[in-house]
Amino acid sequence: MMKQKIFYSVTVALTILWMLSGCTTVEIDENRGTWAPSESLNLPDDEVYEEVQEGSLAAYWNFNNQLEEEVENRVITVNKMMYARDRKDLKSSAYSGNGTDTWFTVDADAALLSPDVTVSVWLRATKITGGTGFLLALTQSWNNGYSIWQEGTAEDELRFKVVTFRGEGNGHIWFDHTGDFPVDQWFHFAYVYDSSTGTVSVYVNGSSVFESDPAGASPLTYTMGDETADKLYVGFNGGQEAWISPYGGLMDDLRIYNSALTADDITQIYNIEKP
Repeated sequence: MMKQKIFYSVTVALTILWMLSGCTTVEIDENRGTWAPSESLNLPDDEVYEEVQEGSLAAYWNFNNQLEEEVENRVITVNKMMYARDRKDLKSSAYSGNGTDTWFTVDADAALLSPDVTVSVWLRATKITGGTGFLLALTQSWNNGYSIWQEGTAEDELRFKVVTFRGEGNGHIWFDHTGDFPVDQWFHFAYVYDSSTGTVSVYVNGSSVFESDPAGASPLTYTMGDETADKLYVGFNGGQEAWISPYGGLMDDLRIYNSALTADDITQIYNIEKP
């Protein structure tokens, strides 16, 4: 009986050691897709940043190994999701777009359908020679809302566009810019529409790179005729045009505000969140 007990104890101990050793040798892919287990097997970024203008923060995704929307816990419809290292080199802490089928959507509620808007996001983009890569879109059929995307260029630089719709009779405002965006490096991008002046502003790493001439007071318009923008696309645009493609780069800490943040606010966000 004693020998049997000893044998049983040794067998259990060896089994536990074998299981533990197996766990320590598992290699985790830093760009895990939707096949990944729900529990985190590595170390996503758990840092909580100080919120700037928290009262007007309408939506926030930190992409820390999950897709939960942090402000209203909105229901998310996922086409495909992949994660990558973030700007602090932590695994599974950033959105990884493959340019093909990675994106998700949420229904556009009143907080998102705001007459003023600010988008704050960290990007790491690779130059594309042709085509597009949509970061964010809250529009339908190009007659309402706004869209932000990367555009192909023959230059050895990055090119980004933003279109802002101001309603019938008020036209729209375009941002189309090449340069100022670091290639294959993390940078902070912010887009602001101020309905009180009809002005679009764009910032890179806390500094202004574009401010449109005031076009006159007009809210950002989400309805035109029978068409109403009803979904926010992250990583894509819901339009059917063949030239529309998903974003093929990294993004992190996506914030959408229902107010027009000031230049000082944008600089503060950058200084708080920069690596």
